[in-house]
Amino acid sequence: MAHLGYNPLFALLEAGYSTSWETFVIFGGWVIGHQLAYVLLGIALARARIVPLWATALIIVSAPVMGPLAYGTGLGILQILGYVMVFAGSIPAAFAMLKVRES
Repeated sequence: MAHLGYNPLFALLEAGYSTSWETFVIFGGWVIGHQLAYVLLGIALARARIVPLWATALIIVSAPVMGPLAYGTGLGILQILGYVMVFAGSIPAAFAMLKVRES
């Protein structure tokens, strides 16, 4: 596909590829899996109480922001906002992992 460039053959190939039910299932699993992973990670961090609740809330809320809201409205800035939320929420988690716990 990369060697075809922008021509009618590429459009035909892309249309055939994206209408395949197998591809739809793989894409759907990939998207839903990523969104669900952010929610589960946030819940796990909140239950472990190793990071502040605002950090876990940012990670959990980022899933609908970068998924359904960004794609539903067509605003790419929401996708970026979602990734920024994950990044900000991950900073306390990274510091928690670096802490040396005394037994």
